[in-house]
Amino acid sequence: IVTLYSKAEINAVSILDLTGKQMMKIRNYTSGTSIDVSSLPQGCYILRTENNTGLHQKLLNITR
Repeated sequence: IVTLYSKAEINAVSILDLTGKQMMKIRNYTSGTSIDVSSLPQGCYILRTENNTGLHQKLLNITR
Protein backbone atom coordinates (compact mmCIF):
# COMPACT_ATOMS: atom_id res chain seq x y z
CA ILE A 1 0.00 0.00 0.00
CA VAL A 2 1.26 3.45 -0.95
CA THR A 3 -0.34 6.64 0.36
CA LEU A 4 0.53 10.12 -0.87
CA TYR A 5 -0.17 13.41 0.87
CA SER A 6 -0.02 16.75 -0.90
CA LYS A 7 -1.24 20.29 -0.30
CA ALA A 8 -1.56 20.72 -4.07
CA GLU A 9 -4.23 18.86 -6.04
CA ILE A 10 -2.77 15.75 -7.70
CA ASN A 11 -4.18 15.27 -11.20
CA ALA A 12 -2.63 11.83 -11.76
CA VAL A 13 -0.31 9.28 -10.18
CA SER A 14 1.70 6.88 -12.34
CA ILE A 15 3.94 4.00 -11.37
CA LEU A 16 6.53 3.06 -13.99
CA ASP A 17 9.14 0.34 -14.06
CA LEU A 18 12.76 1.38 -14.56
CA THR A 19 12.48 0.96 -18.34
CA GLY A 20 9.69 3.57 -18.35
CA LYS A 21 6.82 1.14 -18.91
CA GLN A 22 3.68 2.37 -17.17
CA MET A 23 2.49 -0.23 -14.66
CA MET A 24 -0.36 1.75 -13.03
CA LYS A 25 -2.07 5.09 -13.55
CA ILE A 26 -4.64 6.75 -11.31
CA ARG A 27 -6.37 9.91 -12.47
CA ASN A 28 -7.87 12.53 -10.12
CA TYR A 29 -6.03 11.16 -7.09
CA THR A 30 -7.26 12.41 -3.73
CA SER A 31 -4.54 13.11 -1.17
CA GLY A 32 -4.46 10.47 1.55
CA THR A 33 -6.05 7.73 -0.57
CA SER A 34 -4.29 4.36 -0.46
CA ILE A 35 -2.90 2.83 -3.66
CA ASP A 36 -2.78 -0.97 -3.70
CA VAL A 37 0.54 -2.04 -5.27
CA SER A 38 0.25 -5.72 -4.27
CA SER A 39 -0.13 -6.73 -7.94
CA LEU A 40 3.35 -5.40 -8.73
CA PRO A 41 6.41 -7.62 -8.26
CA GLN A 42 9.15 -6.65 -5.82
CA GLY A 43 11.56 -4.12 -7.20
CA CYS A 44 12.25 -0.47 -7.89
CA TYR A 45 9.75 1.76 -9.64
CA ILE A 46 9.34 5.40 -10.51
CA LEU A 47 6.43 7.10 -8.75
CA ARG A 48 5.31 10.06 -10.84
CA THR A 49 2.76 12.65 -9.79
CA GLU A 50 1.24 15.27 -12.04
CA ASN A 51 -0.22 18.49 -10.69
CA ASN A 52 -0.59 22.12 -11.71
CA THR A 53 3.10 22.79 -10.99
CA GLY A 54 4.31 19.98 -13.29
CA LEU A 55 5.66 16.46 -13.00
CA HIS A 56 7.36 15.16 -9.87
CA GLN A 57 9.16 11.81 -9.60
CA LYS A 58 10.42 9.72 -6.73
CA LEU A 59 11.94 6.26 -6.50
CA LEU A 60 9.61 3.65 -5.05
CA ASN A 61 11.07 0.41 -3.69
CA ILE A 62 8.57 -2.42 -3.21
CA THR A 63 9.66 -5.18 -0.82
CA ARG A 64 7.76 -7.93 0.90
